[in-house]
Amino acid sequence: MAWDGIIGLSFANHKLQNQHISPLMDTIISEKVLTQKGLKNQFSYFLGDNVGSVSFGKIDKRFVDNYDDEIGWVDLTEEYYWTVSLIDVRKE
Repeated sequence: MAWDGIIGLSFANHKLQNQHISPLMDTIISEKVLTQKGLKNQFSYFLGDNVGSVSFGKIDKRFVDNYDDEIGWVDLTEEYYWTVSLIDVRKE
């Protein structure tokens, strides 16, 4: 099976349904993998110059200087591959 994107985190779609594949996050939610451990049904990711990380159930605070000020929640613009609109990208 070929995967692309961030470890196959797509929404359910006809192609996956025809192959009888449940998206990773759908499976995690339906099997209560995170909530049984007291975690949220969420994932976060960090992309840096030389490091990247994906976390399930919480935000990995190692990658945030100031948790309250730096986390930004955005609405999806398309429910297919977790698509969001970007206004700006900056490097400090």
